[in-house]
Amino acid sequence: MGGGEAASSGRSNMVNRALVMGACTFLGVIVVALPYFFVQGPVASVTSLALALALGAAIAERRRRELGSLLAYGLTFGVLAVAIGVTSAVAVLLPGSGA
Repeated sequence: MGGGEAASSGRSNMVNRALVMGACTFLGVIVVALPYFFVQGPVASVTSLALALALGAAIAERRRRELGSLLAYGLTFGVLAVAIGVTSAVAVLLPGSGA
């Protein structure tokens, strides 16, 4: 994600934007996985979902200033819904996935 940000941003702040995007992507992946280190089963899944929704709300709220509330929340949670759908489909369709 950081590399994509660097490739698409201007020369003046390329490294800074890439580092921020890379760090946020890393933290976003780690935060939703943390419940599985401490609990298991449905409790871990619900906690992970709650954390993902909270991160989504924080991202949408940050983007609200530039996009407006409806578009910021719609885009953010739309991307989250697509990611959940693709992940779920892959888990069901791949042999040995346990789904």
